[in-house]
Amino acid sequence: MAPELPSIYANIATKVRSDFGFGPLEPIDITKVARLSTVTCVYKPLDSGISGIFVRAGSAQVVLINSAKTLGHQNYTLAHELYHVLYDREVAGQPCYAASPKTGARERAADEFAAHLLMPGQGLYYYLAARGSGREISIVDVVYLEQLFGVSHRAMLNQLRSLKLIGRKEAENWQIGIRQTARQWGYDDALYRPTDRKGIETDYAEKARWALDRNLISFAKYEELLADARLFDEIVGGFGGGDDDISD
Repeated sequence: MAPELPSIYANIATKVRSDFGFGPLEPIDITKVARLSTVTCVYKPLDSGISGIFVRAGSAQVVLINSAKTLGHQNYTLAHELYHVLYDREVAGQPCYAASPKTGARERAADEFAAHLLMPGQGLYYYLAARGSGREISIVDVVYLEQLFGVSHRAMLNQLRSLKLIGRKEAENWQIGIRQTARQWGYDDALYRPTDRKGIETDYAEKARWALDRNLISFAKYEELLADARLFDEIVGGFGGGDDDISD
């Protein structure tokens, strides 16, 4: 039987990795890729099942990440949203439920792209072989891989099953107890916990402030630019600093 050919979304993910200087084996820092893609990332804990929200506002591309989700889930969500940024140009914005089975074709495409961007098949094969070629995959192999690639336990199980490296039985048996399992094998369980982070990663505000400081735009225009990016309350609200505004 001929080997299964990579899907179109796997090929797109491989191209994106290459465009940003990443080979087919190495883990990537998805936050750096987002920054290089001029994506503004807003992190905020939401009391909702939503993984993230993508908004295209004027020239700004803003992604809100639900930091009430686990760190691994947040990384996967950002990769999912990056697909919308790069390839769904006609979409102005939408909430996303990353890795949810109850989604349409567009969301499934973003999920498949995210999986291959963060967990390339060639990389998984390589590191599994390096750990012991010829033996069956164990739960500790799974933990090792998700710690290495910075993804959630469910995302890694789904990708390993998609690549036929594990079967349904293993995926079901290994679903629960991941925090305890990680600790038992000497790994930090931070990847499997929410961060509840509140913050912004962007160069949009930096560029606007650069223009303001050089008198290229007025303060009113500066405020307008931030408002257009829906960052006004996040940034201008603390514009003046305060007694607790400490320089480090």
